[in-house]
Amino acid sequence: MKLASPVSSMCAVLRHSTLICLLCCSAFAESGKTNIEKEMRDINTVYLDLRPILLSPNALADPKVKERVERDVRRIANEFHAVRKQDKRWDNDPGYQASLKLMRDTLRDVAGRIRGGHTEYVRWRLLSLESHCISCHTRFELVDPFPQNYSLPEGMSRFEKATALLAMGAYARAEKALVDASLVPTDDQTPIESMRALLTLYVRVLKDPVKAIATFKDIESKLKLSHDQSVEMHSWISSLEKWKPSSAKLDTKSAQERLETARHLLKQAGIYMPLRSRSTPVDQYSNHAVELLRATSILHEVLTKEKLPPAEAQEADFMLPLAYDSLDQFFPWEYTQYLYEKCIRRHPKGTYAEKCFNRWNDLLTLRSSGSSGVMLSEADKRKAAKLKKLAGI
Repeated sequence: MKLASPVSSMCAVLRHSTLICLLCCSAFAESGKTNIEKEMRDINTVYLDLRPILLSPNALADPKVKERVERDVRRIANEFHAVRKQDKRWDNDPGYQASLKLMRDTLRDVAGRIRGGHTEYVRWRLLSLESHCISCHTRFELVDPFPQNYSLPEGMSRFEKATALLAMGAYARAEKALVDASLVPTDDQTPIESMRALLTLYVRVLKDPVKAIATFKDIESKLKLSHDQSVEMHSWISSLEKWKPSSAKLDTKSAQERLETARHLLKQAGIYMPLRSRSTPVDQYSNHAVELLRATSILHEVLTKEKLPPAEAQEADFMLPLAYDSLDQFFPWEYTQYLYEKCIRRHPKGTYAEKCFNRWNDLLTLRSSGSSGVMLSEADKRKAAKLKKLAGI
């Protein structure tokens, strides 16, 4: 099999990721009804200008083109910042803020490294963008999703197309594409990865356990799964069966009742009351993905739409990253780490601040560990010291 050149691979990734950046912002284009619409049009213009360049396999070999790509990636990053400042309706949900910050930081990092020729690093960073879009756009159903008939670029795999559709809120198309991607796995993409994205859609957006059960059973009837994949999927089905009787009742409950439901789900998953130890392998909780996904959806919605008393707001801000901490096969760890940080900053020296710092610090240590031990940058050390002080430790 002929392998693509590093430059060609980088072009493909950048083309795909730039699309996702566009989609991620565009889903909120109508939400502010102010200057956000203009910002979205600007991003769209940048993308359309970049698209023919990025389709050329050797485009980034030209220093002038590389400079232009760097400039435009920075511009898209700045548009994310503008959206974050203008649309205040989502300020109470740290998940929305996390997605925008992580996207902007990633784009700025990439822009600074394109000219240096750090191809593999750039590729890795750009590939992470889509997961942040999905984290944000599957919290609960978007009010104004991106146009459902949007045409995706050629050359994307089934899984790439499916996750791109999920990232932009084209839920009906994403559902069908994820089923197709599950049934036609590749060497690079196993069926369980598509099925996890599908589970996220069914639980957090569609909230439809009946359809989820039917779909997963149908996939199993057509595809031979490995033992581990089959065990994981059947654990989902078991949880979905338990959820069916109450799936339509949550919207009528008060904020306090929904928080109690979230507490109960985290307790069912074995991570809350008592708290799970960070030394316990996270994959022990993979069989509770449905409960954890349901809890995150409830917490995002309550934090966004309700004015909670201080004690309950603190607990919700702690429970949210705690749930994500056991969903590392569904969402990026940077997202979880930022949510822990946000909990500390929103509630300095609060009831859960020390717990949030300890888990934030564990993730920092894990990220910085290697064959030479733990290597923290000076910037990381300064940030850790500042957060530790804010936590009152």
